[in-house]
Amino acid sequence: MIRFDHISKSFGTHQVLNDITTVIREGVITYIIGASGTGKSVFVKHIVGHLYPDRGKVLVDGVDVTTASEKTLYKVRKDCVLVFQLSTLFDSMTLAENVALPLRVHRRMRKQAALKEAMKYLEMVQMQDKADLMPQEVGPSEQKRVSIARALTLEPKYAILDEPTTGLDVIAAANVDDMIRHLKHNLGVTVLVVSHDLRSIMTVAERIIFLYKGNIYMDGTPMDFKRSDDPIVRQFLGGLPQGPMET
Repeated sequence: MIRFDHISKSFGTHQVLNDITTVIREGVITYIIGASGTGKSVFVKHIVGHLYPDRGKVLVDGVDVTTASEKTLYKVRKDCVLVFQLSTLFDSMTLAENVALPLRVHRRMRKQAALKEAMKYLEMVQMQDKADLMPQEVGPSEQKRVSIARALTLEPKYAILDEPTTGLDVIAAANVDDMIRHLKHNLGVTVLVVSHDLRSIMTVAERIIFLYKGNIYMDGTPMDFKRSDDPIVRQFLGGLPQGPMET
């Protein structure tokens, strides 16, 4: 369980998060949504200690990340992998070599053993047939799959995906959505997704946390959001330029 306890965060005079308290439950695909600049990525970066709050604390399975030592944070970051919007694959390595790298670094595996093990993770994201290709030889959605395969080598309990479908066409995005479901239902990974992709949000999420003006404005299921008459929720879900939302 990941607990946010009265988290506040500002950059200069701009307050991004304001006294947020919530719990990310295990086994639930949770989407963090909101307009650009509402602090979605800032929110999840607190989980792995990439950012620290001005006030409050974040606990990951009982460990206070805000005061943890580097040694403790190392373990937290293995349990909670953060996959960024850009794939961050190494262009000079094949896809298999990219996935094998953390196996060699963290598990001290020899190159050939790591490459063999990497194939298992590529198969998890249905990329085993392209293992010998270079990152630039596959599409953006496939690069994201490989980035997630690389993260899975750490055998995480939680996977945090930052805008995984941004810039993808509808079919590629749907493939990433299927992989998110696979992470939960087949691998038992709790998935936390930062997204503004309404199609993905309303078809994949089991729980949605809507950030607005530094606060959790609404927290519920996709059905709760569909049924909501709140004008701000309606404007966001409808993608409407006119309405009560302040940008």
